[in-house]
Order: sequence, then structure tokens, then C-alpha cells
Amino acid sequence: MSIQPFPVAYSLKTDSLGGNVLGLSPTDGPMILILVSYNYANKEDDEVVTTAAQKLISDIDEATKLKGCWSKFKYLNYAASWQDPIAGYGTENVAFLQDVARKYDPEGIFQTKCPGGFKVFK
Repeated sequence: MSIQPFPVAYSLKTDSLGGNVLGLSPTDGPMILILVSYNYANKEDDEVVTTAAQKLISDIDEATKLKGCWSKFKYLNYAASWQDPIAGYGTENVAFLQDVARKYDPEGIFQTKCPGGFKVFK
């Protein structure tokens, strides 16, 4: 498990420049990014390992909700394929990203022809 601080200074700086598309604000307070990495020997264990990882993250989310420090934000580079980090940016920012995609990629090449990654249109 890797733990990285995400200090308020990051969002203070972006706030002073007009905000950020991640939907983060100084009022969110300091955050901690957590990357859970795991490896195992047998591909047959994929489902068991994925289920365990989902439960761990769900338990962390529930514990942070109880403590009043949960955030919908999921760092895209650390998100698992079964998560939806873009939704955590907030409705307004997702709409903005979709507008930008429509403007600069009207044929949807990056949304439909590029495998992998998270897409702004689901």
C-alpha cells in the first residue's frame, strides 16, 4: 500500500487559478491518496483477489464516511477498472469534459477507438 499526502496547498493553488476539473477545493481539506497494489501467482485467483480488493476499498470508504472525511474523489491513475473516477469530479466538471471531447474529438475516436482507460462518456 502506498500512501501519499494531498495537501490543501494543491487545491489552494488551482483555486487561485480558477479551479480544477478534478472537482477538488480547499474546503475538502487535506487528503490522502492510497494505492493498493497486489500480486498473486495464479490467474484463476483473479475473482477472489478482485473481490477482496473491492471489499477493502468499500470498508475504507465506509470508515471514512463514519469519520466524516470521505471524498468521492478517486485518483484516476490509481483507480481500478471497476471504479468510476471521472464521476468523482462532479456533474459540472464531467459535463465540461464531455463538451471538450465533443469539440476536439467530434467523431469520438478517443472514446470509442482507443482501448483501455476511463472514458468521459459511459
